Amino acid sequence: MRPAVMLAKLFILWIALHAGGAGAQVIDGRDTGNTLGVGVLWNTEPYKGVDSELYAFPTITWRIGRVFVRETGLGVQIAGDEQWSLDGFAEWRFDGYEEDDSDFLEGMDDRDGTLDAGLAYVRRSETFGKFAFSVGADTLDRHGGYQADIVWSKLTRWGLPSARVAYYSSSLADYYFGVEADEATLDRPAYAPGSGVIWSLYYTLGKPLTKNWNWVASVGADFYPDDIADSPIMEDDYRAYVFVGASYLFR
Repeated sequence: MRPAVMLAKLFILWIALHAGGAGAQVIDGRDTGNTLGVGVLWNTEPYKGVDSELYAFPTITWRIGRVFVRETGLGVQIAGDEQWSLDGFAEWRFDGYEEDDSDFLEGMDDRDGTLDAGLAYVRRSETFGKFAFSVGADTLDRHGGYQADIVWSKLTRWGLPSARVAYYSSSLADYYFGVEADEATLDRPAYAPGSGVIWSLYYTLGKPLTKNWNWVASVGADFYPDDIADSPIMEDDYRAYVFVGASYLFR
């Protein structure tokens, strides 16, 4: 896998864990503030023959007025206040793989990332937590589909539990998890999973180290539906993450 793609995918995973797992990762930059940091991430890969890895990488979140900068994405608040907001976002999707990532993927066309853009509605409640609803579509016609997310998170005295339900359109799921007819072999038949719902659970713990420095530790997993997990290029029906990091908060 190319180093730039690997690093960018790590950024996306860090955002998902640090922010509680959002489909549109840049939709709510107000909750983290302006930070720079470093983290270590271990994650599994669901594709056959692709090993789990351990990485260290820098992290950043930033807000300038109504604009949110979150690693590899950008968002802007269109309307709202402290209780709700309507945001526009654009973020790079680094899903996919290269055929040389494993021997089993040899002969497959590379599955490339793309620029997703869309709208998100975020609602905050002291009683029920934060809900985020987002829809983002492919702007570069790589997969030609869209993703719709519902994310819930709530800060408690024990940490930040989060849950996500993500709907992948058929063209999106087919592109990243399917096998085209001209890629088929005896061990890898043609396959099109169609649309599906991915469930994600995350749990994050954090604590101040000093006035400006904070540490954070997160665990999480994505769970794929049977239609995706049954793809001949899939080894597992889940992807797991463990993240530990520290960040400096600019006040």
